[in-house]
Amino acid sequence: MNTNKPILLLLFVLFFTSITITGCSKGSQNYNSGIKAYKNGDYETAADEFSKAISQNPDMGDYYLAYGNVLLILENYGEAINIYNQVITDKDSKIVRENNKKAYYGKGIAYYNTNEFEKAISQFDLALSIDELDNMNLDILLYKADTQIASMLYEEAKATLTLAIDIDSNNPDIYYKRARALQELKEYELARKDLDQAISIKPDYYDYYFAKFHLLKEEGQDERAKDVLDRITSIKINNTDDLYNNARANFYLENYDYAMEAFLKSLEEGILEANYYLAKILEVKEDYEGAVAYYEAFFAIPFEDYEITDYNIATAYNQMGYCLLELGYYERALESFNKGLEIGVSSLNQSLLANKIVALESLSDYSKAYEVLNEYIGLYPEDEEAIRELEFIKTRLPEAS
Repeated sequence: MNTNKPILLLLFVLFFTSITITGCSKGSQNYNSGIKAYKNGDYETAADEFSKAISQNPDMGDYYLAYGNVLLILENYGEAINIYNQVITDKDSKIVRENNKKAYYGKGIAYYNTNEFEKAISQFDLALSIDELDNMNLDILLYKADTQIASMLYEEAKATLTLAIDIDSNNPDIYYKRARALQELKEYELARKDLDQAISIKPDYYDYYFAKFHLLKEEGQDERAKDVLDRITSIKINNTDDLYNNARANFYLENYDYAMEAFLKSLEEGILEANYYLAKILEVKEDYEGAVAYYEAFFAIPFEDYEITDYNIATAYNQMGYCLLELGYYERALESFNKGLEIGVSSLNQSLLANKIVALESLSDYSKAYEVLNEYIGLYPEDEEAIRELEFIKTRLPEAS
């Protein structure tokens, strides 16, 4: 699941050759038809037209790049890599170097979206090593930083984002991303400074405030964290987005009744993400059936159309699994925990694995529980309670009877 990844459509803004090619070039009619289809959002047709253009004129690098870019949007990453490879050559000319840079960048994005992060970073570095098209460097650096963060290479991500800031010091998202890397490195003061800088540049963007709130909570600075929430709730509500974020702040302030009313109104006005918080509120109120219903509505959201992080999705699977355990639906709970683990959010895997073990024990599947618990202890050997639980499960295995 790639919900936390930059929108691939932006790639076309960066280097999609959107100029039409005159009819004197073989394949130009198909190529131009492909561009038209792309602009209309008909990516399957665009891919078909670009493929036909290549078959008519296999020497046009623009055709391959256009085809590869559409394949990225269609999430056909393996074929996209194959197409980009056909662009790359060791010939030395300005146009070749430019096309190579675009192809390396495209390959990096493809590898990123298949979670082959080491390969992705290598491709981004190859793209950055080419001097031409330096206007692409910022976007390549940001993708590289996202890849490093996904790889938990936080020190490297910090360095990459510092280079990005050198290119564009007025881009709040770069400070926001670097703050995340700094937070993972426990460099809290620097992370706060970056978030403050992001807020100063874009003071009406709520996610920066919530990031600062979570950072302060992690530091144990509860009063300062509350001040951030109070600042959010003091913002005048002018639209549905304001209402939704005001509800989020009140949720964290534990004003659950007020938050629930605001989330319900936000949901009526089309903010589907409100399902997530409505589920959490009902969970707090121990209405587990209601919570599960809202979690399921949350999972029905087309995540690719929303800025919903993998962390929130994995958390929702974990919490829905907990609710299902409370309701005695152990098979469904196990399925929910497994789906959360598939997302691969490292900071949540310990909790998800522990809950998976509980579900397996509740199903009396002690052999599988023993297997997963051994895996868990291998990853988290400091958990003494898990070691004691392993001894208990041994007494429930068939060979112990």
